Amino acid sequence: MISFKSLIDYYSGAALTIVINGILEKYNLLDRVLLIITNNIYNNSTLIKELNSYINKAIKKRFLNGNITRIPCLVYII
Repeated sequence: MISFKSLIDYYSGAALTIVINGILEKYNLLDRVLLIITNNIYNNSTLIKELNSYINKAIKKRFLNGNITRIPCLVYII
């Protein structure tokens, strides 16, 4: 865990993407994230899609040439 941020507006995938991009850029991690564990809210799928799109435009060569994968948290499923 490297950061906590409050969302003032709507909890959307786009809003989450802006917050996470800022954190990844601040700590120079844009090209180093392989997966994100999330709850099962649909907007997290949107988050991963938009985050991968942004990072693919910003970074030409990514670690293992891969995209970030979303892993749903088992606790939220049970």
